[in-house]
Amino acid sequence: MPFKRPLISPKAISKNQAPQKIQTLQSIPHVAKYNGMSPLESLSSAEKVDLLKRIDSIARQEPK
Repeated sequence: MPFKRPLISPKAISKNQAPQKIQTLQSIPHVAKYNGMSPLESLSSAEKVDLLKRIDSIARQEPK
């Protein structure tokens, strides 16, 4: 059964409440957890190919 009229109108709510200040989130400084170096740069091309082959074989295994 739908309401014929709202119990409290939005205008009544806004008129009865004093203006409130909204607290916003404060920014915090970013702290890097890792240096900017890529760990893949320490591998040779052959080691990178071997790593990709190992990742591929693990990804293709059936779930246990």
